[in-house]
Amino acid sequence: NTDDDRFRSMANAAYCLDLPNGNSDGARTVLNKCDGSAGMKFQISEEGHIYEQRNPNNCLYVTAATYGAPIYSGTCGTGNMYKWDIEHSGRVKIRGTDFCLDVAGGRMESNGTILLWACHGGLNQKWLF
Repeated sequence: NTDDDRFRSMANAAYCLDLPNGNSDGARTVLNKCDGSAGMKFQISEEGHIYEQRNPNNCLYVTAATYGAPIYSGTCGTGNMYKWDIEHSGRVKIRGTDFCLDVAGGRMESNGTILLWACHGGLNQKWLF
């Protein structure tokens, strides 16, 4: 961990992964300007869960490994849809797939869309953590 527990986009380091709507089940991740808010602070478990610092029982997950799947936060599960592999390149992949955490269209904007997309190596799929 190199960035105060935030996932900062390599495409524009001013933007971070965020859960602005609290830590309720089903909250959707978005892209926002990096600040010190609790919704931007995450940890990674040995099992591959990315969980909220403010609520370690809530993990990032997808309902299916498909193009455009939204990334949610909710009660941690045991399946691969709740587990991530963080590569040295900065790619964050859903376990057992070739789908990456992606800033949709590379658009660096407040409330920007975060989704799953086929890994392609673009900076909008690479994160500093």
